[in-house]
Amino acid sequence: MFNVISLAKNKTMKKHFIIVSLWAISLLAFAPPPSVDMSDDFKEGYFFYAPLTEETLRDAIAFAGVSSGEWVMAQALLESGSFKSNLCQNHNNLFGMKKPAVRRSTATGRTDNGFATYECWYDAVKDMRLFQQYYRARGIDLNDYAYFLSERYAEDVWYVYKLKKLM
Repeated sequence: MFNVISLAKNKTMKKHFIIVSLWAISLLAFAPPPSVDMSDDFKEGYFFYAPLTEETLRDAIAFAGVSSGEWVMAQALLESGSFKSNLCQNHNNLFGMKKPAVRRSTATGRTDNGFATYECWYDAVKDMRLFQQYYRARGIDLNDYAYFLSERYAEDVWYVYKLKKLM
């Protein structure tokens, strides 16, 4: 009788050992290699889910490689009414960008007025980078960003002045 009980226990222990071993091997098989730097992926994910604040926006502008960060930050504050506009809150559009017909964009759709809609606010930041790249690729100098805004972007003659007040 004792041999039958201990044999049953051994079979159970063997099953548990095999199950735990297979589980541990599967974890090792699907784990990323330790040499992969996942900090950029982590930051992308962080900005996707992070709440929109001036601090997170400032960090996102820098991380995304958007040039003239202080000007772009001021644009976001002005265009979005300090993140309170309908376009910002319901469509994640920080800059009042229209959905482009020609250039690459991260916009997922557009409003009835033609404004771009984004899955998250960070996509609007990435779209600003694409916007800047589009103009650079056509030989437009963005080093004097205030001049670029006043001559090629703004419809309001006081636009640059308003941005300077916010900076």
